[in-house]
Amino acid sequence: MFDAGVLLLAAVPALIWIHALVTVPLQARRLVRIGQLPLPAISLPRLSVVIAARNEAVKIEAALTSLVCEDYPDYEIVVVNDRSTDTTGDILDRMAVAHQQLRVIHVRELPAGWLGKNHALQKGLEAATGEFVLFTDADVHFKAGTLRRTAGYLLDNGLDHVASLPQLVNTAASMRLVLPAFSVFFLQITQPWKARDAKSRRHIGVGAFNLVRRSTLIALGGFERIRLRPDDDLMLAKMLKTAGHRADFLLSDGQISVEWYRTAGETIRGLEKNSFAHFDYRPAVTVLTMLATLYLVYMPLAGCLLLPAAAGWLSLAGTVAMLLFAIIVTRMIHLPAGWGLLFPVGSLLIVYATLRSMFVTLRQGGIVWRDTFYSLRELRSNRS
Repeated sequence: MFDAGVLLLAAVPALIWIHALVTVPLQARRLVRIGQLPLPAISLPRLSVVIAARNEAVKIEAALTSLVCEDYPDYEIVVVNDRSTDTTGDILDRMAVAHQQLRVIHVRELPAGWLGKNHALQKGLEAATGEFVLFTDADVHFKAGTLRRTAGYLLDNGLDHVASLPQLVNTAASMRLVLPAFSVFFLQITQPWKARDAKSRRHIGVGAFNLVRRSTLIALGGFERIRLRPDDDLMLAKMLKTAGHRADFLLSDGQISVEWYRTAGETIRGLEKNSFAHFDYRPAVTVLTMLATLYLVYMPLAGCLLLPAAAGWLSLAGTVAMLLFAIIVTRMIHLPAGWGLLFPVGSLLIVYATLRSMFVTLRQGGIVWRDTFYSLRELRSNRS
């Protein structure tokens, strides 16, 4: 009985990693790359790019410069300056004089019951005049043709929502510990190739690139239903998919890029606001999920050294499959393959960041995001 239990303990993670190694790379090949999409020959609907910005003086001008140079035939950029205390507003006003497609909305006060960013996005949506609306962040850069290619793809395929994950640039060594693990879990959990499957509940939204039909989103109430969700990008996708609207996910192929966090420390602090939200602020679910993650990653490693006979061999197979899978994913995000071997270390950092998010949120009774405190009580009132 003991031997059977030990064997099962080793077999579960081994089979999961072997399955991932065999299936995920094949499924990922089904994803369409933005850079390989043709430039549409047909006329495209008017497009509004909506950006919520708070204290983005360091990065926003360079990011907006990439957008105002886009070759989309009929578009506007609506930037909502959300109570910035630095020179963000001055930069936006100056750029708006030079670029007629840029419109700036200044938000002075935050109404009760809203997260600042979500309120700013709602204001941008209300001001938008395009048939399509792209929600993006104030530090995201676009290559020429990106807007035309993605809008054409949405139009040609009769979609209501298209998301894409930007390529991460200027990653420091400590970030390279985190990125392979983050990408492995991202692929495993979201399974982005299923976003287009109407029968699947899988959905994916990305704050850097969520392209939607404005009429569809307005009919669902805009951001009102997710007004207190720090993971607004994911919840936007879930809201659209649950309502039966068609979606897809595109690989950015370098067409979209962003400098995410510069170090692992910044990543841990940055994930503080939304990691616990992914679990709907449920401590038991969060802890059990993190324990399961540690089991899947470290059981094969420990089993190679500690378990006898068949269980040990199964653990070895699981370890090899896990590391090979991590290497493949690491190459997919344009990092040297060797960083994939450090996947277990990166996994530990992500588990730590998630548990830290939970403990900090519970200790202070809420989250601090963009210099505003939101109580856990009001956050829980807007669970998914």
